[in-house]
Amino acid sequence: MSYDSSVDLHGPALQLLDWMRQRDWVGYDPFDGLRSPLAAPFRTLRWPAVAWTQAHRRLPVNLRPWVGIHPHVNPKALSLTLQGVLSLRNAGLGHSGVRPEELVDRLLRLEAPSGGWGYPFAWANRHFHAPAGTRSSVVTAFVGNALLDAMEARVGGAEQQEAVRVALHRGANFISRELQRVPAGRGFLFSYTPLDNRGVHNASILAAAFLARTAESLGPEAGWARDAETAARTTLEAQRPDGTWPYGTTRRDGFVDSYHTGYVLEALQQLTNLGILDGRAAIVLGLDAWRTMFLTGNGVAHRPGQPYPVDFHGVAQGMLTCLGFETLWAAGPTEALALAQWALEHGRDDDGSFPYQWWPGRVNRVPYLRWVQAWMFRALAACASHKSASRPPVPPPN
Repeated sequence: MSYDSSVDLHGPALQLLDWMRQRDWVGYDPFDGLRSPLAAPFRTLRWPAVAWTQAHRRLPVNLRPWVGIHPHVNPKALSLTLQGVLSLRNAGLGHSGVRPEELVDRLLRLEAPSGGWGYPFAWANRHFHAPAGTRSSVVTAFVGNALLDAMEARVGGAEQQEAVRVALHRGANFISRELQRVPAGRGFLFSYTPLDNRGVHNASILAAAFLARTAESLGPEAGWARDAETAARTTLEAQRPDGTWPYGTTRRDGFVDSYHTGYVLEALQQLTNLGILDGRAAIVLGLDAWRTMFLTGNGVAHRPGQPYPVDFHGVAQGMLTCLGFETLWAAGPTEALALAQWALEHGRDDDGSFPYQWWPGRVNRVPYLRWVQAWMFRALAACASHKSASRPPVPPPN
């Protein structure tokens, strides 16, 4: 995949940010089908709920307005936007007047009363059913990391910063005290929610990395770092000889995909940088497997040996994965910029948004806000910031 250094990435990032701002971050999600009143009779029946959800996720047309599914604000979308805005601001690039303080305030208002964050819709999979608002390890980790980024960037005044510290403390306690501990290997994995007992590696290690980072930022709390190390080491030791991690611990969860592998690699790097464990050898092996399996042609493959459909969530995560390991993979940033250029050429609509999935000659253009737009903004902002920082200095005039 080639890269043209003259391609503008900052402008498309700003246009996409404006697209989200104009909608006040209100949008649809691939998994929000159970918000429909028509789903009420079977909302708590797992398999009918799964079928209804998957039907809406897979359809190439958006039937949600016709079945009473209203768009909504997702805290994960706000957290990804906040990270993208901070990335542009830290690089000295414009961020279209979107104030990070406002995004932080909205995230604080969406916090659950007892700490943590969840999705604003009920969802069901083949393992369990979660009512709307169920707090999640994944959502809490993403929101928590965005708030930690804001705190480190000194966003907001003293009152907001104190509110952030309190929310982070509650979020870390939610991870450490309320999630189930699923026995695995020689340790445990944090569950996806307090309601299930399913071991999912990316969810657990994301929670562990957030827990460790919060302990580092707020000061030691009894058990936080120890819990983070135990859960993280459990995932570290589950790495397969080919460098991959299974999605989870059950036989059905033995599959591998691109963006969940990216989550594991980035969390493992974060834990290594914090001194919680030494994951460098695993990162090298895992990164090599990720490159070999998923950077195989157009965009980023979702599953090994299955180049299509290209999911733009995976493309965005791929850009961030390529950027995140420059010391181990010198060509990674160039690959990230090439992916960004491919996304602009093959997916970007006239209004600046991106589609859900892409095949040669066929595109699913349902513009999911959390799943695609917020991810693509964060990734484009990171690439634009890297490109700006890497630009050779302009010589002074004679």
